[in-house]
Amino acid sequence: MRGLLLNNLYSMSGNIKLSFCMALILVFVPIFISDSSFLSMIMSMQLFIFISNTGASLQIDESSKWNKFELTLPVKRRTIINAKYVSFIILIALGILISTLTAIVFIVFKGSVDIKDLILGYCFGLTLSISTPAFMYPFILKMGAEKSDLIIVLSGCLSVVLMYSISILLSLFVTGISFRSPIVCITSVIVSVLLFILSYFLAVWIHRNKEYD
Repeated sequence: MRGLLLNNLYSMSGNIKLSFCMALILVFVPIFISDSSFLSMIMSMQLFIFISNTGASLQIDESSKWNKFELTLPVKRRTIINAKYVSFIILIALGILISTLTAIVFIVFKGSVDIKDLILGYCFGLTLSISTPAFMYPFILKMGAEKSDLIIVLSGCLSVVLMYSISILLSLFVTGISFRSPIVCITSVIVSVLLFILSYFLAVWIHRNKEYD
């Protein structure tokens, strides 16, 4: 799997560098703002930005016929999917690293931060970055990478709808619940992780039954 993982990262290297540069620029934005609610928005963007560029690398794999060539390698189809999902986890980890740096910069220059805004930034960003590939990758496996840009946009929208839906459902049982409530944020991340796990098994099933011309 190591070779497959390295290939995935290599094919995404250009997009990773671009995402890293964009996210790094955002690190210094908190120096010029005093409202920590803007911090949560910036952190969410940084967490999501790495995942949002994966569509281009999937298109490269398809156009170069790599997705067909890798089937000839002495590895199981499950191993191919394993490498993809580990790649997603690495991108999410990069987003966490950069967003944490942003929070540190904000605290250093502003002295303190509203913990609710910090939780919202992490959780909304994690919900987006975890659930988006969970929705996206099985669809791309089934429909092809040509429509990856549209699929990523739709997956991102579904992730936002997911969080709002959780907020509405929780408000039926707990008073005073809003979209920004910590319990909504944390629940959304937990649901996203479960979707990510289910997505993995669905992707394995689709890949095993997929026929390439």
